[in-house]
Amino acid sequence: EVLWKRRLEGRILDDPAPVQLPGGSWGMLFNTSDQLHLINKRGEEVGSYPIRLPEEATTGVGMAQYQERDGFNSFIGCGQGAVYGFDRDGNLLADWNPRRLKAPLLYPVRHFQYDFKDYLLVVSKDSLLVFQRYSGRRFPAVALDGATSGSPDFQIHPLSSRMVVASETGRVKVVNTEGQHFNLFLKVGANRAVRFAFADVTCDDRKDYIALEGQQLSVYTYE
Repeated sequence: EVLWKRRLEGRILDDPAPVQLPGGSWGMLFNTSDQLHLINKRGEEVGSYPIRLPEEATTGVGMAQYQERDGFNSFIGCGQGAVYGFDRDGNLLADWNPRRLKAPLLYPVRHFQYDFKDYLLVVSKDSLLVFQRYSGRRFPAVALDGATSGSPDFQIHPLSSRMVVASETGRVKVVNTEGQHFNLFLKVGANRAVRFAFADVTCDDRKDYIALEGQQLSVYTYE
């Protein structure tokens, strides 16, 4: 059964994010290249949405869901390296906008919590950065090696808290929460067009390194 339909001004750039609205109901947060939308379960825009973006978006929206009354913030990569932040009502964040990087963003901003603080994981065409909420960068930008394969990922774990970004040649940049980093090489196929995933395969509660090229699959895990 189709509940509602509506026409948008352009293509949705990434999967919609579920958002809890005031009163306990749920909505969908998403963006096109021109506007940020928040739609309730009846297909209606919430409050002052849609919000026209200051620049053309290059990524889908990344949402940071908070526990306190602030609710959530949303972040979108735009133009040639700008990252815009919005509060739950669609207003630009006064202490943020925009953060400008040296290269365009490739993926939506990711939010994670570590040591009771909120952080944003940002990956541009040439670097990985982590920003702390109400503060600046947690550590200097980490340079990336070549074209990336799949969106960045992370795991916060007592034994191995880390962020990962893989290249198309199977080289994975592994960065810890202090900015220290090293490279892993995942041998699979000819290492020319590697697809990468970071997931717990061995059921030890730690994510493993999964590489796929053609019909060959390799999994690298901890000893």
